Amino acid sequence: MAGTRRGKRIAVIGAGAGGIASAIRLRERGVSDVVIFEKAGEPGGTWRDNTYPGITCDVPSHLYRFSFAPNPDWSHKYSPGPEIQAYMRKVAADYGVEARIRFNSEVLSATWREGAWEIVTTQGPEGRFDAVITAVGILHHPAYPDIAGLRDFAGAAFHTARWDHSISLEGQRIGVIGTGSTAIQVVPAIVDRAAKVSLFQRTPQWILPEPNLPIAEEKRAAYRADPALLEDQYAHLAQAFNGAFCAAVAGEAPEVYARMAQACRDNLATVADPELRARLTPDYRMGCKRLIVSSLFYPAIQRPDA
Repeated sequence: MAGTRRGKRIAVIGAGAGGIASAIRLRERGVSDVVIFEKAGEPGGTWRDNTYPGITCDVPSHLYRFSFAPNPDWSHKYSPGPEIQAYMRKVAADYGVEARIRFNSEVLSATWREGAWEIVTTQGPEGRFDAVITAVGILHHPAYPDIAGLRDFAGAAFHTARWDHSISLEGQRIGVIGTGSTAIQVVPAIVDRAAKVSLFQRTPQWILPEPNLPIAEEKRAAYRADPALLEDQYAHLAQAFNGAFCAAVAGEAPEVYARMAQACRDNLATVADPELRARLTPDYRMGCKRLIVSSLFYPAIQRPDA
């Protein structure tokens, strides 16, 4: 019909947290013609790809959530990865996002031609779009170490983001490369099963002790019964992490920074062997690298089989 204006057609690349939120917010703004291209067979992004032993979020669960979809049923202060992945899938289903996802469709190219984006995926040409939103994240391509002879290694070798669950760890000698949050979670989770765990470190990390306590069913029931309690908890955590913590690291709250730094030093002091403690001592101030949260790593790395 002459003079009719069609609505915008939007392509979103990636069905992780960013892609799910984009589709929901676009619909709220009246944009209904949205297609999400996802390279895998289900949504979830990093929580779909990472399934290594010990995986948890290192942000408190009641802070790590979509603002429009609070979850009263988190099981722990820092909930495990499978629980977060289930939450992502539930939000995608509850808000009608899954129906807009084209799974197993990795975007190969997006070409601007005559006023629109032409998308091509592994499934072929996908048509023209007025705008493209990239929600691919930054950690979906694992970084593998360039070690001479690695390809000739006869044992199992895999990245934590591509964990091979067919490989038994029982009684094995296991090498873990890296000392980021993932390694600090993996080592305590596998040391009981392995004959020996060796951690290969480039840079030691400051580690803030924080027990991952379960959230009692009584508390979860209270959250379900009174959503205002959830919002109060979110506000409390937002102030503690987005306010006090960030301000401390940025040099705007020296007293808070001093307490956090001392907590890290006290945590490190629980390493009894002075030689091991020296190897685990960073040569930079707390906050110069992303702070790691764990109460399990130092006990695990002090075991005779680690």
